[in-house]
Amino acid sequence: MAQSFQLFKLFGFQVRMEWSALVGWVAVIAISSNVYMFIYRTKADEALWFGVLFWLIYMMGLLVHFGGHMLTSRLVGYPMNGLEFWWMFGRSLYPADEPPLQPYQHVWRAIGGPLGSVAWIVGIVLFYDRYMPTDVFNAFLLQFSLIVAVLYFLGTLWPMSFNDGGIIVEQLKRSRRQSSGA
Repeated sequence: MAQSFQLFKLFGFQVRMEWSALVGWVAVIAISSNVYMFIYRTKADEALWFGVLFWLIYMMGLLVHFGGHMLTSRLVGYPMNGLEFWWMFGRSLYPADEPPLQPYQHVWRAIGGPLGSVAWIVGIVLFYDRYMPTDVFNAFLLQFSLIVAVLYFLGTLWPMSFNDGGIIVEQLKRSRRQSSGA
């Protein structure tokens, strides 16, 4: 794990950041600004404003995702004690002295993030439906945010060694081995 530093601590919950997060955040702003500028042929300042607003919405989505992890980890009795931003993503932090957990506890903690992401997606859809922006800027901001939120949700469920989907698959296999006595 790369060097990280604490941004702040609130009620024992620490929020940390690797330097790579700055690069990731600039990339999110740059990519979203360029997508907007390319599609709508706008000026750079308007596109940059779009990128910054998109980044804020993206970060709120990340916080809701990790809020889901925080909630489910508390429900299984082994709560998160922090969040660390890296590149354009984040990771849950748990106490170093945490005892070994049962597979179902890992699964519940891992599934909390995607559940939070679903709540975020529903929130964007309801907001869009309620306020139905008529100007191109705000309509595309919400549509682009929705597309990215859905892709982020799917990406967290795709089983890889470092994400929620990977943890869920790994722990379900572990549970099956334990129940079969292997």
